[in-house]
Amino acid sequence: MTRYNYTILQEGSLPLRPDGVNAYGVEHRCTAALIWTADEKPTARNTIVTDPCFTSSGFTDAEIRLKQLGLTIADIAYYFVTHQHWDHMPDVPPRPPLPKWLNWDDSGVDFPDLDSVPCPGHDPLLQALVFHSTRDETVWVVGDAVLNLEWLQRWKYYWPNGYSETEIVETWRSVAKILSPDIIVPGHGAPIPVTRALLEHLRATFPMAEHAPECPDVRDAINARLRR
Repeated sequence: MTRYNYTILQEGSLPLRPDGVNAYGVEHRCTAALIWTADEKPTARNTIVTDPCFTSSGFTDAEIRLKQLGLTIADIAYYFVTHQHWDHMPDVPPRPPLPKWLNWDDSGVDFPDLDSVPCPGHDPLLQALVFHSTRDETVWVVGDAVLNLEWLQRWKYYWPNGYSETEIVETWRSVAKILSPDIIVPGHGAPIPVTRALLEHLRATFPMAEHAPECPDVRDAINARLRR
């Protein structure tokens, strides 16, 4: 099985909290990760950046990390967008032009054992990028299927988007699927280790989730994950 290195170029943040309060001074920005094949230096041939929508401050952090790897943003070959909301689409200061990235899905380039998995709900076409890390962990980059740890623990979705009951139930089913790996890279926060304590918390608090009675299979999926 092919394994991959990864690093967070821009750690996402979200001013809107699950209780509806906006945290003053917190920037709205997505999490962007750099992925490249194991046992190789990152080059223009073997690198993918996920959700590369950089704010000015986030891009400053990304440039520092890229310099440590011997790269610039223009050296990255491919990109992967989890979903086509404005805050995840390619955007690099100063604007324009954008680096000449190729969409990994459309490039025809083979990254062995790198897969995309549908995770609808937040967006009907949302896709997670799935790979195995050099630490022998399964990693899912999931965009806004999981916003961050705080929103996940509260069983909350991004309510300003005005979802229907069907979309909310789809969200919870996608969350249940996303709890299968070892590490979740969410849309607007730091990577989340999927620990037993987290799974037990989510199982205990799932009844508070909106429309939880309509998807009892979600709790069944969490129980199955706990038995592994």
